[in-house]
Amino acid sequence: MKRLAWLALTLLLTIMPATTPGAHAGRAKHPLVIIFMENHERSAIVGSSSAPYMNALLAQGKDFTHYYGVTHPSLPNYLALANGSTDGKDGTDSISAGELTQSPTVWSQLSEAGVSWRVYEESMPSTCYGGNSSGDYELKHNPATPFAEIYNNASLCKHVKPYSAGVPLARVTFIAPNMCNDMHDCSIATGDAWLKANVPGMLAAGARVVVTFDEGSTSTNGGGNVYTVVVRNGMKPSVRKATFNHYSLLAAIEKKFGLSLLGAAASARPLPL
Repeated sequence: MKRLAWLALTLLLTIMPATTPGAHAGRAKHPLVIIFMENHERSAIVGSSSAPYMNALLAQGKDFTHYYGVTHPSLPNYLALANGSTDGKDGTDSISAGELTQSPTVWSQLSEAGVSWRVYEESMPSTCYGGNSSGDYELKHNPATPFAEIYNNASLCKHVKPYSAGVPLARVTFIAPNMCNDMHDCSIATGDAWLKANVPGMLAAGARVVVTFDEGSTSTNGGGNVYTVVVRNGMKPSVRKATFNHYSLLAAIEKKFGLSLLGAAASARPLPL
């Protein structure tokens, strides 16, 4: 009887679903990488001879023809991805590290769920750097350290690091190229070349990569119609014509890992990753 009871308990433990804080991490078969480029309408990228690599990506993955920035200028779009709100920053790029007291963010959500994450900022001089700018790095393009819950928490802020090619990918990785490579201060060709130099390695590592823009040059649907593609090696190419925005991307991340939907993500159509 004791042996039968032991066998029954073993079978029950085998079929029971995992309930540990890190259980959601196992649901993501592929690392998710999100790259924000800067300040161009979709129409300036699609079909452009200056963007051959970005156009090639469209032929390999999911092309979202009606994806929009949330507002203008840059900063509130990064915040929208982080916690489902522009946090009163519509119309301004003014921010200090740790200024925003809003909580939670998607970063603290992921940490609490045991899902690894990184925010990589190219040209940021050091981990958890608190300055507004340094060379080609700008805090206004950082979706993590403006929030007090990240910047004032050493265990969370250590996940906000300088970017360079070949850095380790987490389950969720956000990457902001510097002010030149993201096309803010330099040409479309420069940004396209940066993506061509960096994205293939991510795909080779098995990542699912989202390339989008913070905002366009118009105010269509808030922040302009921007190029957005989701690509992974072996993915069947498709064109998606439904309307999405940065809240949709946040909702997709949260849905993927079983997290609560923050702010406007609760009413957004999740981006199909």
